[in-house]
Amino acid sequence: MANTDPVEWVLYDTDLITKLAILPAAQGHLYLEFQEPGSGEIRIPLDSAIASSVSNGQFVVCNYRGSARSGFFIDNLKKTEADKGETAGRWLSISGRGPLAILDDAITWDDGSGASV
Repeated sequence: MANTDPVEWVLYDTDLITKLAILPAAQGHLYLEFQEPGSGEIRIPLDSAIASSVSNGQFVVCNYRGSARSGFFIDNLKKTEADKGETAGRWLSISGRGPLAILDDAITWDDGSGASV
């Protein structure tokens, strides 16, 4: 990916339909592997308006060259503070598992009879 091509990170609510915001990313990464959930991480300014609305279970999508490339479910939120250099400031680090992670979580249901299979 060329440095001149902008990447846009979009935050979706837990229903995976409602767009909440375009995240003001300072840095972001997606890790994708064939037939694996993958993972992602992004860092946004802690003082941004959307930082207080980010929560676990939401989904972040990476748009590159006008189309959605992939994304990740938010599992971890971490507030950090850097004092020196180009990355100085207060940051919210957001990370989580990729879209196939939804298949990792067991889906169970009960037919109400109390029978076990």
